[in-house]
Amino acid sequence: MTEPQISSHKPPRRRWLWLFAALLPIALLPVALFADDERDSVPLGTVQLADKLCFVNALAWAPDNCHVAATCRNKLVIVSSIGGFITKRLGTGFRGISSRANQLQFAPDGKTLFMGNKSVSDFNYVRAFDVSSGRLKRGFACGPYFHIAGSRLFSLGHNEKPRHAHGRKQLRFTSLIVQLSTNVRSHEVPLTIEDKTPYAADLENAGIPATARWSPDGNLVATEFEDWRGTSKADFHYESFGLQVFDVKSGRLRHQLDAGGSFEFSPDGKLLFAVGAGDGPTQLRGWRTDTGNRVIALNIGEHINNFIIAPDGQSAATFQSGYQFAQIKTITFWDLNTRQATRKIENPDAINSAAFSPDGHTLAVGGENGTLTFWRVK
Repeated sequence: MTEPQISSHKPPRRRWLWLFAALLPIALLPVALFADDERDSVPLGTVQLADKLCFVNALAWAPDNCHVAATCRNKLVIVSSIGGFITKRLGTGFRGISSRANQLQFAPDGKTLFMGNKSVSDFNYVRAFDVSSGRLKRGFACGPYFHIAGSRLFSLGHNEKPRHAHGRKQLRFTSLIVQLSTNVRSHEVPLTIEDKTPYAADLENAGIPATARWSPDGNLVATEFEDWRGTSKADFHYESFGLQVFDVKSGRLRHQLDAGGSFEFSPDGKLLFAVGAGDGPTQLRGWRTDTGNRVIALNIGEHINNFIIAPDGQSAATFQSGYQFAQIKTITFWDLNTRQATRKIENPDAINSAAFSPDGHTLAVGGENGTLTFWRVK
């Protein structure tokens, strides 16, 4: 029996296959980059919350990164960012939701949604809604500007006739400490403005905070006071007296900043940002909260009046909002470290509000035609 012979013939080397496999990713790279650019220029989805000519006033992301609460006219809804549909309507049949609802914030566990409502006829209230049932849990006669820090709810109010003591003006500052169950206890800390403070004489006649923002830990509150000015009815206008940063526990003024407009704290509370006109183009400026020194002055273009800071504190999105800019739909993203613009997107509708998701991957934009649009950020 003969043994089988083993062939010594070797298959030809196919080096071109290896070369093709190596060059294919390089050849497809421009296609992938183009696909990413194309995907970034198209929104993830748009939800119509109400009819046209209806502003989406306030937005708040739930801690799960998948749902957004929004107010539009007399509606308070929760929208899924994944499916792009309304999952819950809160406060059905409740008349306290109005077009002047100006702030929303979820409790840390996501089970309660707080809404600040600024209404001429309904006074100022902060209301808590149960997310599961959609029902109103309770209301607090305070606000409408508030902040949730842990198990506490802080709110800023004012006196109709401010008190004066020892040559100082004291504004009513209400700090409601709310256990998110049913136990409520509160105390008041008067804000003290010394006579040597710039705008002190103007603040004596103002005493009305136009808006307020808290540091994430609730230890600082920044306010902007404004008052009506003018000699005739046609000449009446609002005049801002700058930003004041107060210590919440003592009520003492820490910093007086020559800024106004939109402002908010960085996620770590170390910086306070504000959009205001500087020398030349509109600037996004940032101050250290411990010293009050300005450390950022970023030229962001003409007539920009609003912005939001990303959750990581490394980037910001600037835009124009309000009825006077009804035709402007551009959102610009900025790297706060390099001070450079990194991206621009065109929203389908004029912009009224915007909010980053907690993980910073998605941007929700409230339009002036009752639309809520989602964009991919990362």
